[in-house]
Amino acid sequence: MKFMKVFEGSWKVEPLYVDQERFCRSRSVNSQEEYKKCSGGRGRIASMVTMELIFQPSTLLNLPPVSWIIRGITIKITKMLLEDLRKYVIMIHKSDVTT
Repeated sequence: MKFMKVFEGSWKVEPLYVDQERFCRSRSVNSQEEYKKCSGGRGRIASMVTMELIFQPSTLLNLPPVSWIIRGITIKITKMLLEDLRKYVIMIHKSDVTT
C-alpha cells in the first residue's frame, strides 16, 4: 500500500426480496418476517451488495499516464475479486442444497 496515498472503502449488504411483486403485490416489505408472512414462506431472499472504493495514488504515481494505468489495474482487480466472491457464494449455496 506504499504506492497509494488514499485507499478506503466500505461494503453495504442489504436484503433483496426477489419475489416481492409476485407474492406481496401492494404491500411494502420492511423485514424478513413480513416477507415470509406475505409470501407464505415461498419467497426468495437475495443480497444486494454495494461497494464504495476511494483510492488515490501517491504523488509520484499521480501523473496522468501512470495514474490511468493504476486506475485501470485497480478496477480490473476489484472486478475479479467480486466475481470470485460471487462464484464462491454460488459454490457454497450448491453444496448446501445437495446436503
